[in-house]
Amino acid sequence: MTSGVIALELNELNMELVEAYAESENLENFRWLLTGCRRWHTRAEEDYERLEPWIQWVTAHTGKSFAQHGIFRLGDIRDSAIEQIWESVEKLGGTVGAVSPINSANRTSNAEFFVPDPWTDSPVTGSWDLRLLHEGVHEAVNENATGSTTALSYLKLLLGASANLPRKRMLSHVLFMGRAVRNSRQRAVCLDVLLAEAFIRHWNATKPTYASLFLNAAAHLQHHYMFNSKHYRGEHSNPPWYIADEDPFEVLYAKYDEVLGWVRHLAETNGARLLVCTGLGQAPNPNLIFYYRPKQHGLLLERLGITGVTEVHPRMSRDFLVEFQDTAAAKSAESVLLSVQTAEAEPFFAVDNRGPSLFVQVCHTRELHADTEIRIGDRLLPGLSSMFAHVSIENAIHSPLGAFFDCSLPPLAEAEEVPLEFTHGYTLQAARAATERVSLGAPR
Repeated sequence: MTSGVIALELNELNMELVEAYAESENLENFRWLLTGCRRWHTRAEEDYERLEPWIQWVTAHTGKSFAQHGIFRLGDIRDSAIEQIWESVEKLGGTVGAVSPINSANRTSNAEFFVPDPWTDSPVTGSWDLRLLHEGVHEAVNENATGSTTALSYLKLLLGASANLPRKRMLSHVLFMGRAVRNSRQRAVCLDVLLAEAFIRHWNATKPTYASLFLNAAAHLQHHYMFNSKHYRGEHSNPPWYIADEDPFEVLYAKYDEVLGWVRHLAETNGARLLVCTGLGQAPNPNLIFYYRPKQHGLLLERLGITGVTEVHPRMSRDFLVEFQDTAAAKSAESVLLSVQTAEAEPFFAVDNRGPSLFVQVCHTRELHADTEIRIGDRLLPGLSSMFAHVSIENAIHSPLGAFFDCSLPPLAEAEEVPLEFTHGYTLQAARAATERVSLGAPR
């Protein structure tokens, strides 16, 4: 027997939908989680501008609120010296692992494995398959919004994943990957399944004191398609051109139930403590909002007449980071971007100026058409709308309410509400106990 802590991070999971599907689809492992494990209701930031996963998961990983950690943009963690939970566990004398933790930097001294998220520029610690898998996921995620995922990206994914797929589930995975190639709504789920298998294999091989697995498909599909859920009771619906008459959550939650079962088995057979956290949550969007992102960020900036660009880094969904030669070039670009407007004088971009770099968001939320007029001041930019890819109709918005479970403890009659910071202290305490147990000679 061994001991340790496994943190399963199911980003922004809508617990009401999970509860509904657990009953209607008889999802055994979710029913176990909901009825057999100790639960807390977590509360993240109330300010909606700060209610982003790349902000709130930094809080969960550091125990500090936004006011304390100050991490606002995806990727900002690279330039911060703030201590994350993996470094904290190493300081206690434990070993660590991580797969795809959002907005987290690999600053470990001797991780068993560490695979950064697809958007944060941080080194991979681990074998060739993890490095190749990370490359494939990075490319697939950033290419997916434009529908231009290349054969090479798929090949990297396939080769990186193949080393981690157990024989007993191989056929099931191959069939699901085939369906995911044809159905864009299953690609994010497929990526999460591959990441989960990589985590399980490398955890089994190294058995770290603390390891985390971050999965994002639920957040992605809820944002895009919640109106299509058979358990959605709101007034909105998605148009047929956006999604066929299907419920993508039947596949999503069934696959997540499988993953939860694998991780549950991993923890139970190795005497590890399983913690499950959503970080924050989502709620149905009361409005009909369209989101877009540039198809080719560099070409768009050229079309707008912006110069002095040294690097462009696409982030999640509508966001991208632009680095410039100097602060003067960034300031000039900010002025241009803020002057881009629709015919109704609505701004097209929101900009966060950080000196020599700009964090840019496409803030236009109405449906774009070929004849949509976009201007810089009085100057018309014909055809500019064709330079943007439709990302989603925002079916769900962020909610500060999330969930945290300790699967080693029985449920209470009523779940307590706690701030999100609580999860960090609780997790670190569990990791400390696991580290002390090993140091006292308990078998690993």
